[in-house]
Formats: sequence, structure tokens, C-alpha cells
Amino acid sequence: MIKKNLILFLRLFLIILFVFLPYCSNSDVESDEDPVLVSITPSSKAVNMPQFTLTARGQRFTEYSKIYFNEISRTTIFISESELSCVISSESLTSEAEISVKISNGGGNFSDVLRFEIKDNNSFILPVLTTEENSTSFNPSITSDISGDLFIAYERYDDDDSMNHVSVISSFDKGEDWGGPVDVFSSVEKIYNPDITSGPDGFLYITFYKSNLYFSFSEDSGETWSDPQIISFSTPSPIESRISVDDEGNINIIWLLPLYSQNTSVYYTRSEDGGLNFSTEVNISSEKDNFSSAYNPCLAVNGSDVYVGWTAWPLGGSRYSYVYFNFSVDNGNTWNSKDKYFGVCSGSDLCANGEANVYFALSSSYLPFQNRIALYRSTNSALNWEAGVGVTSESHDTYPLIRSDSEGNLNILLKRGSAYFYSRSCDGGDTWTEPLYVTDKISQAYQKKLIDMAIDKEGTLYIVSEYDNAGILYFSKSL
Repeated sequence: MIKKNLILFLRLFLIILFVFLPYCSNSDVESDEDPVLVSITPSSKAVNMPQFTLTARGQRFTEYSKIYFNEISRTTIFISESELSCVISSESLTSEAEISVKISNGGGNFSDVLRFEIKDNNSFILPVLTTEENSTSFNPSITSDISGDLFIAYERYDDDDSMNHVSVISSFDKGEDWGGPVDVFSSVEKIYNPDITSGPDGFLYITFYKSNLYFSFSEDSGETWSDPQIISFSTPSPIESRISVDDEGNINIIWLLPLYSQNTSVYYTRSEDGGLNFSTEVNISSEKDNFSSAYNPCLAVNGSDVYVGWTAWPLGGSRYSYVYFNFSVDNGNTWNSKDKYFGVCSGSDLCANGEANVYFALSSSYLPFQNRIALYRSTNSALNWEAGVGVTSESHDTYPLIRSDSEGNLNILLKRGSAYFYSRSCDGGDTWTEPLYVTDKISQAYQKKLIDMAIDKEGTLYIVSEYDNAGILYFSKSL
């Protein structure tokens, strides 16, 4: 009897062992076949970049496969027998290195090793053509949505229909391929200055002007657009609009409006219902009577804070232009009573990150940064500003664009002569990398508004530019 019970117990134990063995091995099940690792995407990143998704492609992957990044097993998502992915944290990118990447199917067998490079700075691909040959394209604006998809808005004249359009092209593979243009608005008359951005809900928003200031939005990744609505009927025509959406989805828009005696003011409006309704437009340039014309407005939002900068020519025939700044800390309901003056400058741009950090990059002719890019920084929502820091030492650097990634790294694109260069700071703007040449045609005559830059949640930079004012748009991105 004892022997019979023992045999039954052993049989039951073996059944349980074979049923539950696959679940009791820490997700590592030995395979008879070694995995094959063919490629990894991306294959490099700059130091201190935000976390990102690493994709491994190859053969003979299983649901128990693991990606080893720098000899450490990472939480791995099985996509197919030929594709795996995992998230690499920013803590893994703290210093320059060449890191190993390999795959294990369990049991100690590994694929061949590929190398992942952590670089001291971003590098960029050579610009590639993005627009079609039967039309001319001007004045591009680029944005990246919450999924990392890319959208370029631009002015387009179509030779086939002899019409002017505000059009948008899209890429859903990080700029490898671009779809054809989707027209937001069409007219026999010229249409100007499209500016595109995306919101936390993935919607796209765009402004442009033709006699009046127009606004439109897309809920389906740019496939269709709402009927453009006029948000400013002011006379004369609004010019140079900028649009930004905060983390709650509130839409903020500024624009320049020429007034009497050629004076130009900066106006602001806001929508808290996705663009269905906008607040009454308000003039936020308190010193409007002290300058004759303005250009190059810039806009940044951070929670309830709204920051606006612009360049203006003072009255009286001054040979120098000046940069001004104003801000609101209550969603644009009230504004500072006096514009902040930043001296003799020819262009500027804004960004904000963290709870109260504001960064103002400008091309300064004011000593000690004569004809160079300088950065001003505030850590208390623009109530006070630190002394300017020189970003570049080269003379004739102008028209900076500044963007911050989710880790707080600052990225500046600047015009030097007839080409564009890039510089980066990983310490809040205290120090900057040596400017890196990012365009492949150094003789091209770039103009100040014919280039734009966007950044996605993984810190990848995207640049769209127009070469030689020839009506052709090119695209580049960081590697």
C-alpha cells in the first residue's frame, strides 16, 4: 500500500513539474537555437539624453528572449520572432562609451554582439528632399506629436492648379518617408506664415494669415482639417503668428499687428475648449508707442505661465533693433505692466521647462556678446533674470532657435553666415558644445524664417529648411 501511494505521489509530482516548469525559470527558457541579432535602432545617442525605446531586429526570437544592454538584462517586449524592444533609461547614458547589445533566449546562449555608441554630442543626417517637384514650397514649420510622428506645415504654390495653399506633410517613421501634401486652406491670393504645433491629446493646431489671422485643427494626425476660422479681423492685416499648447491642452496664440503711424503691437488670445472659442484679443506690448515696427515674435508656455518675446525698432530712426519680453503667470489673463528690455539684438527665441525655468536665446550686439548668441535664464518664472551667458564666440551668429528636451538639455540652432550650426547644453545653459555644422550646402543663402526645429519626447531633433529661397524643403534629424 505504501509503495502504491509512493508511485501515485511521484506520478503527480512529475505532472506538476512538467506543467509549471516553464513558469519557474525567471522567464529564461533554454532554446536549442541561438538568436540572431541583425540590427538595433537607434544605434547611438548623445550623453544625458531622455529615456528611449531600443528596437532589436533579427531572427529566432522567442517570448522569453531578453535584450542585454551594457551586459544588463532589460525588461523586453516580444513583438515577433524577428523584433524585440526595451526602454533604456537616461541613467544609462551618463558618459561617452561604446556599449554592447546582445540577445539571450535563455540557458546562457547569446547572439552576436552589436555596438551602441554614447556620443559627446548629437550628429545629424545630411538634409534630404521632402517636397514634391510640381510646386514651390516656402516658410516651413515642424512639430512632433505625443507618438513621435512628424508634421511639416508650409506655404505651397501648386503649378497644376495655379493656387496658393497652406499644406501639411506627415511622417510616421521618424522622417524616413513623407506623405503627400494635405491642404488646410487654398486661395488664389498669397497665404503667409503657417505655424504648427501639437497638443497632449495628439491633436494638431495651425495658424496662418491672409488679410486675417486663421486657425485650424486636426483630430486625425493631419489627414483632415477643420474649416479654418478667423480669430482676428483687425486692420491692417495681422502678421507673424506663433502658436503653443500647454500640458492641459489650452491653446495660446500671439501675432504682430501693424497699427497707426507704422507702429506694430503684439497681440494675444487663448482657447480653453480646443479652439472652438477664443478669448478677446489683448495687446500685450505695453511700450507699443515707443517703437515703429516689430518682427520675430516668440512664444513659450509652462503651466499657467505664458512668455512672449519680440524684436522691435525704436522710434526716431534708430539704426539698432532691440529685443523685448513680457509674461503672464495666470494663463494670459493679466500681463506684466512693463516690457522687459534686453538691449541691442537682432533676433531671439524662447523655451521653458521645469516648474519655473525660462530660457531666452538672442543674437546680441550688446557687449560683451557683440554679434554673438547669448542666453538669459530665469528660474522664477521670469521675475528675475541671471546675467547673460555667451553661447558662441563667433561674430555674426544670428537668429537662434532654442528647444528643451524632457531631461532639461538645451538645444540651439543658429545662423552663422549663410549656414546653420547647432550647440547643446546639459547643465541648464552654463556651458555649451562647440557649434556643429548641420547643413550640407555652406554657400546657400538661408533667410531667417526659412528654417524650423522640433524635438520629440526621446530628445531627437528634427530640422526643416528651405534652400536658396528656391521653393524646395529639406529635412534633417539628429542621430
